[in-house]
Parts: sequence; C-alpha cells; structure tokens
Amino acid sequence: MPWFIADDNFKEHWNRFVIEHDGSFLQSREWGEFQKKTGRKIWPLWYKDGDEIQAVALIIRHGLPFGF
Repeated sequence: MPWFIADDNFKEHWNRFVIEHDGSFLQSREWGEFQKKTGRKIWPLWYKDGDEIQAVALIIRHGLPFGF
C-alpha cells in the first residue's frame, strides 16, 4: 500500500492517531500549519491498511545554510 498526502478533512483523524500512539506535538497537524506559515514546505503523509490507519508522518523541508 502506498503513502497518501492527507488533506485538511483528515486533520481530526490525524491528531487522534498521534495522541493515541504517544506521538509528539511535533507530529501534529497544527505544528505542520505553523511550519507552513514560516515558509517551509510540508507533506503530511498517512498509511492505511484496509480501513485502519497504520502510520502518519509529518515531513517538513528545512533549507540548509548558504543555499544548499
């Protein structure tokens, strides 16, 4: 099964999954929205097997110093 990009309709399910699995606030959708407002690119990804969510991952692109 492939990973999918989560849209805004998935936000409540996302945060519930993070809380139920002892995730960090750094994986919350609100943290992702904050990062987006600072100009960073985010990819909120989720993995589902059948009807059950198996994993979520908030990927945040950070630029490197000196343009790398």
